[in-house]
Amino acid sequence: MLGRPQPDYVKTLAKALAIRQRYLPHISSTGTVRPEIKSVLINGDQSGASSDQQETDITVLTNQDIQTITLSLNGVSLPNITVQPNVNHRYDFKVTLSQAVNTLQVTVVDAAGTPSFTTEKVVRYTGRPLDADLYVLAVGVSDYQQSEYDLTFADKDALDFIKLYGGLADTEYKQYEDKFFGTRYQLIKNEPNEISSEIRDFRAYSAVTGLIPVDPRGEKWLEIHGDKALLWDFNTASKKEIRLPSKFRTEAIYGVNELLYIEPEGNGFYCRTDDSLHYYSFRTDSLYTHSSPFTANAWAALSRPILLNGGRWVYAEQHPLYRGWEAVDSITVHIATNDKEKWKEQTHHFVLPGSLMPTLQTATSSGDNLLFSTVADTAIYAEWNENVYHARKIPIPKQIEYGDILNISEKKQQISLLRHYFTEADEKNAKEENGYHHYTFDLSGKLQDSLQLSDNDYATKGIQMIDGNLYKIATLPPMAVSRNLFSANEDTLIANAGPASFAHIHTRYLVNEQATDTAIRESLQSFFRTTKPADQVVIFLAGHGVLDSAYNFHYAAHNMDFSRVRTHGVALQEIIEEISKSSANRKLLMIDACHSGNVFEHIDIDTTHMTAGQSGERGSKAIRSQTAGQIDVATVINTMFDNFTSSSGLTILSASAGTDVAYENPSLSNGAFTTAFLNTLINELKHGRILLDTSTLDQPVILTDPLINRIQKEVIQVTNRKQTPDIREINSDVQIAIW
Repeated sequence: MLGRPQPDYVKTLAKALAIRQRYLPHISSTGTVRPEIKSVLINGDQSGASSDQQETDITVLTNQDIQTITLSLNGVSLPNITVQPNVNHRYDFKVTLSQAVNTLQVTVVDAAGTPSFTTEKVVRYTGRPLDADLYVLAVGVSDYQQSEYDLTFADKDALDFIKLYGGLADTEYKQYEDKFFGTRYQLIKNEPNEISSEIRDFRAYSAVTGLIPVDPRGEKWLEIHGDKALLWDFNTASKKEIRLPSKFRTEAIYGVNELLYIEPEGNGFYCRTDDSLHYYSFRTDSLYTHSSPFTANAWAALSRPILLNGGRWVYAEQHPLYRGWEAVDSITVHIATNDKEKWKEQTHHFVLPGSLMPTLQTATSSGDNLLFSTVADTAIYAEWNENVYHARKIPIPKQIEYGDILNISEKKQQISLLRHYFTEADEKNAKEENGYHHYTFDLSGKLQDSLQLSDNDYATKGIQMIDGNLYKIATLPPMAVSRNLFSANEDTLIANAGPASFAHIHTRYLVNEQATDTAIRESLQSFFRTTKPADQVVIFLAGHGVLDSAYNFHYAAHNMDFSRVRTHGVALQEIIEEISKSSANRKLLMIDACHSGNVFEHIDIDTTHMTAGQSGERGSKAIRSQTAGQIDVATVINTMFDNFTSSSGLTILSASAGTDVAYENPSLSNGAFTTAFLNTLINELKHGRILLDTSTLDQPVILTDPLINRIQKEVIQVTNRKQTPDIREINSDVQIAIW
């Protein structure tokens, strides 16, 4: 028979089968008389169709001795019951009802192994609300060991799913906000694009105004944020609040550069308040106070002290002198060394012709090389040799201005100058210009290189020269474009409310490097051990899904070897088998990954390796240079799903169907399927209102056919028909609650 049978034909056939079962002898295909179920009693009542007890008494009456009773409740197989011969052919046992309307299927088997026809009984639970718990396991991988397969939002999908059910602690939520909604601060060394590392920082009502380096490698930077001092460590991609003197924090608002001193050894840094020095140690995270090596006049002078290695300090004084009618500059260099908490000072003198008013700007960490600015288009370079400083003029073509940052590198034998520029928009300049000029000179003053760093969008939050290297903190927009689902306030509201259908919520998540194949298997085996029949389990998987050479679907763990799919992949069959071991009668598996629906319509039989998908696509494609034949992959996947439906009681929602792959939509900041599911649920919770409030969160939301249709339509819409979800409501006997 081809095509869909007519409804009248179906009804007639069903009636004929019912009459045959009722009036004809129960004959098996082998000619053996089948055992017969005469009646199924609910709490001893033959006509009973309801029970106010979750642990309900079931009685089965048969026409002969039987050996085994097989049961299924709401489409989920229960353990077989072995019984002893009974003269009354009456068999009593208990079943735990798991929802409001329960479908119980009973089959009896005699000693010869002959089964009866299956009897179905619908039992309505009328007692107190079921004590149902929700167990949610979410796995999302965006960062793979094979980085060419990296995604963008698979980990966020998993965290959004967990966040929906209140599974993120405060510290975890802050990490979530920093990663996906935080401004990205990149440490760049030596323009143009030597990116060292990145820190992400989310602030709802404030912004980072400026960062100052506090170590010679340019890895640690200090931010004064109100009354707090924050240490940014780009080596560990972290930041923390540290203790610094309150007076320093106050004075730093007006200019922190002149109050901070980088220790050449990189073990900490100094900050100054009045005539006191305070040393912060990176190792001990402690603050120590020291006396000043110089008088207050030294700190107030234009030529401020400079920190050298070994805890030494250098400071230079300039005194104009006259030799006859000739004006000369007398320079005194003071080098202070701390000896057992006492400062010892050495002084060195040299004289320069002319009245240039030299000011010490920078020095090498050894103190052997000093660089002075002057009021002319020249600089003074002094080099220590044979226990004396030898000074000479360097005709630097760029006159040193106030605010310039100078640096002399002993290693590179070069002088660097960093200058900020700003030009207002006027008749000559169509728009405002902002940025930095970076010049490099050799020790004779000859210009070697120049670089203009435009900063018209004011994205530079810190810039400095250290030992001839240029370090810059540049900002980039957050990874996630916007909070397209719900606001931070609604996040809190939802997390505090919790889904109305469940008494308790249990959550676990694995993202990125946490989600190895071993960790995923351990979670599948352990997380659902304590479930009860009334409970519901939900497994959410986001990331790559691939087929092996035998056409088995595997979820790609973080340590997946994409050239050998079975290595560190987690097979769908294995996932479903572990889910089936749970005592919970309600089970939902959601897969937002490529190859998670009907996959490809056809695929080469001899698949050998996988290739990364295009930008925005989740997944990889099986490729072979020489085609050996084709099979219908959709049929393979459908058959594989169907093999589990009879006993697992599983409902499966997957992202793609046919030749689709699962898409990540940058404008949505999630996978398209995850966006559609969460957005549909949020709209259900609003009950027609514009915003969420507590009054809209106390009603259950059931995964119904109309709701599934809305999810499908939204996926099609947000992907511009590039993705069609394959949603399988396999077990229609259970009500899956998503809130």
